[in-house]
Amino acid sequence: QGIRALRGALEGRYGCEIPLGHPVIPWLVLHASFLHNRFQLGHDGRTPYQRIKNKPFNRPLVEFGELVLCKKPKMEIGPGLYKYDDRWSEGLFLGIRPSSNEAWIGTVEGTIRCRTIHRKPISERWKMDKLQEVPGVPWAFGAPDLPGPTTEEELCPIVDGHQLGGDASAEGETA
Repeated sequence: QGIRALRGALEGRYGCEIPLGHPVIPWLVLHASFLHNRFQLGHDGRTPYQRIKNKPFNRPLVEFGELVLCKKPKMEIGPGLYKYDDRWSEGLFLGIRPSSNEAWIGTVEGTIRCRTIHRKPISERWKMDKLQEVPGVPWAFGAPDLPGPTTEEELCPIVDGHQLGGDASAEGETA
């Protein structure tokens, strides 16, 4: 339910249908599980987070896929950081990292973790071009796209759940 609700909200904000193969979908699934663990009340009236930590989750959140300003950590910038360098950049909010409560932000350069984010004005929060620039998926931050089948995999037929390695007649299959 949470995944469908988040996807519907995201599609409503951007005014288009988000295909299942879009790189933002795996982030959406991770964020849905995060929200479930932090806010879904159990039979005892407590969330899973409250049962473990003995306190409610109290960090403010922004809506999934919202364009925000994030303050890049010094470690992300590297040794060339100077006092006059700008550490703020624009990116899409992709969720919260459960182990450290850092925000995952999708920027043009890649996906980064940061602690400080600021919301943009309402008129600037939902830009389609920024959604198209989501650089990667949770298992490959800089990957431009989801991995697809190779040309050989596309051309090889699947029979009885097994992929044939070439012509079906060469494997002893007959019509």
